[in-house]
Amino acid sequence: MKLRQEYICTNNEEALLRYLLVKTSPVIMKVKPAVLIRISNCYHAREFQPYDIFCSYQKMILETLALDYLIMKNNGSDIQVLFYDREILERVLKDAEVKTFLQKLGYGGDCPANRYLHELRSRFCCSDFPHEIGVFLGYPLKDVQGFISDYNSGVSVPRGRWRIYGDAASSLKTMKLYRYAEEFGKTVIEHYRDLSVCVDQIKNAVIS
Repeated sequence: MKLRQEYICTNNEEALLRYLLVKTSPVIMKVKPAVLIRISNCYHAREFQPYDIFCSYQKMILETLALDYLIMKNNGSDIQVLFYDREILERVLKDAEVKTFLQKLGYGGDCPANRYLHELRSRFCCSDFPHEIGVFLGYPLKDVQGFISDYNSGVSVPRGRWRIYGDAASSLKTMKLYRYAEEFGKTVIEHYRDLSVCVDQIKNAVIS
């Protein structure tokens, strides 16, 4: 899966947090189980051990976002962080078809989300990117399976977040939902200066 989210880390903690609020808005609004964010060229990263801490503003960021997170990879200059809603992710991973799919890829059987997540993180250390992460990010299972088994049969759409396989209607609906949630977060961030107000507005948003 191609990662589009990138941020050049600076000393401006408010700017960093506002960026993260926009990118995590679909998760905060509980319409998406998780989002993977890549923080590139962060000068702080060189000072930390892998899977330790992704930025000197970690405490403030986590308290504000109020999301679970797991550092998937830290190579010293490029950090990939998975922010997720545990309840929503558990629901996705309990789906029978998703469990069968992950078992075929070598994941354990019926286990809690954290077991799946730590197995996923271990695969970030390998040379091949774990494309099954798509199901953790809320992508339709058919599209994740299609991407892995027959990449060329998929279709890319304008502003698409992933390649679509088979019937496009449900995939486009899901994609539109995620895009709307992120755009709503961006609108809130641009409208309010108080970060606590931004978070409340995003949390209380209802998408029908």
